[in-house]
Amino acid sequence: MPSALLDFLSPWWPWIAGGGTALTVALVLASVVGLPRVLCGLPRDLLHVAPPPATGLRRVALNGLGITLVVLGVLMLVLPGQGLLTLLAGLLIADVPGKRRITLWLLRRPPVQATVNAIRRRYGEPPLDP
Repeated sequence: MPSALLDFLSPWWPWIAGGGTALTVALVLASVVGLPRVLCGLPRDLLHVAPPPATGLRRVALNGLGITLVVLGVLMLVLPGQGLLTLLAGLLIADVPGKRRITLWLLRRPPVQATVNAIRRRYGEPPLDP
């Protein structure tokens, strides 16, 4: 069975390898460019006060972006990139059940909070309130 699969995939192997490389490069660029923007846009008191929910078309757009980031974050746990931070950014944007509990659990982890605050400081934003 494996040899039949390899025989089937062998003509497509350059496309598969090229697509995997392109996907990896795109994920790394998206996390390096987009992640600081999301993290710097967080309110300083996020750990204490829940932000109001979005409504209408904005809610649909934010949920689409958030779910995309969650999927990309899960992929980046095994591919190169900032998987945990991208996953966190997706959870912050999306409106899903249990979001607040998971977000607070992640943000209260000392390594995650230190990284988020370091990124915020680098871009001139104050750190999150502890």
